[in-house]
Amino acid sequence: GIDIWDIIATWTQETFQLGNTDQNESNIPDTDDKRRYATLQEALEHKSITTPLAPNWIPEGYNLVDIRVDETPMQLVFVAFYQCKDCKIKIQVKLYLDSDPQQIEQSDSLVETYESGGITYYIFSDYNQLRAVWIRENYECYISGELTTEEIKAMIDSIEKG
Repeated sequence: GIDIWDIIATWTQETFQLGNTDQNESNIPDTDDKRRYATLQEALEHKSITTPLAPNWIPEGYNLVDIRVDETPMQLVFVAFYQCKDCKIKIQVKLYLDSDPQQIEQSDSLVETYESGGITYYIFSDYNQLRAVWIRENYECYISGELTTEEIKAMIDSIEKG
């Protein structure tokens, strides 16, 4: 069949883009689902998403601070926030209902690709944080935070082990 999402990963010195390059980026209004979830996976399952997308391992010392679910006619966005002292981790999963791309600003660092579970992950330095970005089916996902490469790869590897 035809891949309607026509996923393209490109990067320049200042941006990394995933998605269909024919669309324009849109803003997401704050339509936060006020339900409280114990895990990101629980929030995904509440919206009938069974595809493995959420890490099952978070580095020691980090605690879940909040999970937000924002829904618009164009996309469904899940965001989990973790914190350990002054360090933070953000995990985001977007379901595009219209194949809208996202651009992520990055520093001049080189992109490293990492394969896990048949998925290609793009890992790069985004100023003072490490970020992993990937596409699975019609979901755009990322992990960002003050993490080591080993920690972010362990989080990625834990996604399939749910």
